[in-house]
Amino acid sequence: DSAASEFLYQLSTGLNGVTLAEVLRELAASRERTVSSDKNACKLGDLLGRRETLQHEIDELRSQVHRQAAIAHELAELETTVAACEADRENLELAARAVEAAVTVREPWRRRAELTREIAELPPVAAVSPGTLERLDVLNEALQGRRRRIAELVRGRRAVRDEMRALNFNARLARHAPRIEALAEQATWLGTLETQVEQLTAEITSLEQQLAEHRRELGLPGKHTHDKGPARKAIVSRLRPAARALAKSQARVKTAQDEQTASDRQAQKLAEQIRAALRDGSDQELAPALERAGNVVTQLRRRVHLDERLGQLARHESELADQGRLLLDRQLLPGWVLVALGSVFVFGVVLVLANMFLPSSLVGTAGWMLAAIGALGAAGAAGGKFLLDRSATSQLEACQKQAAILASQVKQAKEEREAIDAQLPRGGGPLLVRLQTAEKELAALEELLGVDSQRKAALASAEAAGARVAAADRDSREARRRWEQALASAGLSKNLTPKQARQFAGRHGQMAELARQHEERWSELQDRQRDLDALSVRIKQVFHDIEAHPSARRASEQLHELRQKLAAHEVVATKRTALEQRAARLRRQQTRLTTAVRRGEQRRQQLLHEAHAASEADLRVRAAEHDRRLALVARRDALSRDIATGLAGRLSEDELRVWLEGPECERLEARWDELARQIDAATDRLHVLHEQRGRLEQEALSLADDRRMATRLVELGAVDQQVREAVERWRVLTVTECLLDSVRRTYESERQPEALKEASKHLERLTGGRYTRIWTPLGERALRVDDGEGNSLPVEVLSRGTREQLFLSLRLALVDVYARRGVELPLVLDDVLVNFDARRAQAAATVLREFADAGHQVLVFTCHEHLAQLFRNLKVSVHALPANDDSGAITVAYTRKVEAEEDPQDEQYEVAAAWRPEEDGGDVVEVIDEVPEEEPTAAVKPKRPRKGRRKKPRPAVDDRPAADDVEPGRPHRVSVVRGQPFQNPFADTSWHEPVDDDLDHPALVAEEEPLFEVDDRDETWPDDDGPRWSGSDDWQPGDDEHEAA
Repeated sequence: DSAASEFLYQLSTGLNGVTLAEVLRELAASRERTVSSDKNACKLGDLLGRRETLQHEIDELRSQVHRQAAIAHELAELETTVAACEADRENLELAARAVEAAVTVREPWRRRAELTREIAELPPVAAVSPGTLERLDVLNEALQGRRRRIAELVRGRRAVRDEMRALNFNARLARHAPRIEALAEQATWLGTLETQVEQLTAEITSLEQQLAEHRRELGLPGKHTHDKGPARKAIVSRLRPAARALAKSQARVKTAQDEQTASDRQAQKLAEQIRAALRDGSDQELAPALERAGNVVTQLRRRVHLDERLGQLARHESELADQGRLLLDRQLLPGWVLVALGSVFVFGVVLVLANMFLPSSLVGTAGWMLAAIGALGAAGAAGGKFLLDRSATSQLEACQKQAAILASQVKQAKEEREAIDAQLPRGGGPLLVRLQTAEKELAALEELLGVDSQRKAALASAEAAGARVAAADRDSREARRRWEQALASAGLSKNLTPKQARQFAGRHGQMAELARQHEERWSELQDRQRDLDALSVRIKQVFHDIEAHPSARRASEQLHELRQKLAAHEVVATKRTALEQRAARLRRQQTRLTTAVRRGEQRRQQLLHEAHAASEADLRVRAAEHDRRLALVARRDALSRDIATGLAGRLSEDELRVWLEGPECERLEARWDELARQIDAATDRLHVLHEQRGRLEQEALSLADDRRMATRLVELGAVDQQVREAVERWRVLTVTECLLDSVRRTYESERQPEALKEASKHLERLTGGRYTRIWTPLGERALRVDDGEGNSLPVEVLSRGTREQLFLSLRLALVDVYARRGVELPLVLDDVLVNFDARRAQAAATVLREFADAGHQVLVFTCHEHLAQLFRNLKVSVHALPANDDSGAITVAYTRKVEAEEDPQDEQYEVAAAWRPEEDGGDVVEVIDEVPEEEPTAAVKPKRPRKGRRKKPRPAVDDRPAADDVEPGRPHRVSVVRGQPFQNPFADTSWHEPVDDDLDHPALVAEEEPLFEVDDRDETWPDDDGPRWSGSDDWQPGDDEHEAA
């Protein structure tokens, strides 16, 4: 079977996963592998053969035990011979090393003698203390470095001075900074004054306009105007300047007095606030109180820390006490340790005594080894007990030392706590509460620092206001004098006030109210203007004092300019302070370096005096001579060390002097060669003995390391276990197979797949009840059919027509199953009834019509007239398609009753519209006939359409498909919508969206290939024993289902 037919079979039976049949086959195969007669495939046979092989190997390995005893005797004899040969070779090597050492150090020995004579010939020189020149060089280098550093510091100080000169520091602005800050605090009040002055000025202007309007309305008489008006105007004109000057001076006096009073009150208020805050304490000044509160907080924090420290020490002391008691208990070793050490000691002593007193026949040649082992065991036991006792004692002593140290720390902490308690005041609650209270008091005092700064600023402002009061008082007296002079020149009394003078000028009664309002606004304006002028004067005075000129005219802008200058000055002042600190730091460094240079010179002279040198050059000459003598001594000592290294402890210099200064000095090389030959001979003899001993030891090791006996025994046990497990598994598989076979029989009779049940219904109707059931044996790749009498027949014995009825039933059942799952597929049939006789064709057409009535889309293509007539008789819509060689157009009219005319010259069938909505509201099954023509010699496969592309509407003039769009020998595919009239695929129709929700299927928007179809004209279908899938060569199961979905 092909892969496609296998997939169709699995879809029909629902067995597209792991099936019960596969499980049964696997169980049978596993049971067969366990007890198969084939030795290569039988697991149990392999295990039994392996067990026999292991038993034979175990018997052979038991003969190797006797060889080990003979090898042990031969190794003992070889050990004695090797020891004698090694002793002889060692004596020869000692003599050879002595001769070799003499040859090696002969030349250094001669050079050392020459250096000794040269040192003896040198004149005596006073020694220079070691490190004197080094210290002198270090001092000189340090002096030079410090002088360079002093020069750098001098240049740095000059640069700092230049940078300070480059800064534009305004000392006047620094002195008047508090005044500027005091003015900055009144910036809001200044802005308010300016706003009020502007508003009052606007109101006064409005009142003056109203007064003028009233004067025009009153119409003063001309006589009065000519006589009295000018006189009044002259008086007013003479008195107005003096009155204004007097009012301004009085206003300035009042403003200055108010400012002084306000500043005094502010200073008193702030002082009272500070006194109230300090009233509870013993200090009346802020600075001492702040210092006292800081000390109290520091002591309380230290006191709390000491309590925490004492708690930690107490816990540690308790832990050390527990540890001490535990270590004290450990001073006596546990009983099991004493028993173990005593057993080892007794056993070792027994071994030693046995070697000493028992005859050698009992212990054999290994007696001395047992004695050594016993001695080592006894010594180890004694040493172990000594080390355990010593370790316990040292741990206890360390714990006691830690306890003593901890006690001293506790005592010191308690003394410090008592000292702090003596300094702290009594009472106040717990320490943490007192600490929190003290920290709050300290925070409150720190907040009073700002209040104290405000108080000082208020006092300075009061002093400035007092000066302004005195100046304003002088100006007021001068203005009063000028006012009295103006009154005298106008012939008025000197006691007359400016207000009385204005009343003297007179106004009409109707203007009294406006005059009063005007006077009030004017007075208020004067007051505000005086306040504004007072602030402006103060601001201008500050500009004058700092020798600057304001660039703005408004007082608020001038004050903002002052604040900007002050901010810039603070930046410059900060830089200047930093530069001053840097200059001071450089000056201190220079002073320290100068002092260091002076001390270095003194130290240099002291070194020369201690070396008894007149100058540094004299000292260096003496040092060079002394260094030459030391160099010769060092060379002699180096040669001595080389000689000692060459000897390497093999012999002393006295023994070497015999070889180098005696008669043997000239023939050392010959003696060395002779000893080397003797050593080589002894070494060869030892190599032979060692090789012989190595072979015997290797053989003994291989026999001792041979674990094949144990391995084979373990493997034999494992094989026996595997045999038992294989027998048990065969029993389990046999019982499981019997149970599953019972399940299989039940499944085959009662639990057939849903698709086969549906196919059985269709087959029963197609065959008229002759065949009633389609089923599949579980575990076999075949279908069986039951006839009406209950006989089960395989598909191969059925006739061709019956098999085609079977396959048609299967396809209808699959479409039903997919439809119930929500996947509606069109069923396209191409001459599937061609091999049916009349009875079978009639039954198949009826079933297809009823299948379409159930809600499925079915398209049947045929080129046989009798089949088309069969569907016409069933009132199915039948349409004829043009032949491939026909270039004419077909026009089909669709109405409720269609009349088709037959062209006698055309071999096309009539187009009959069998759809009658008033008679049948079900779905439409279309059978589209085509003109019979010759079968093509080669099967041409249809092209698969592209998914997601809509079919464009055909032109109205020629709505036939082009010749290149139609494949030869194949029917034209059309899509029919369920429940709608048939639409000619070649008619000029516009695209419309379906109304029914169930019509959202790709068949509505594009041409679709059928999911599968049966082509009875295909000659390559072997023996008609299964369905054939049509489509492209690279079709895979599920592709068409994916397209249709």
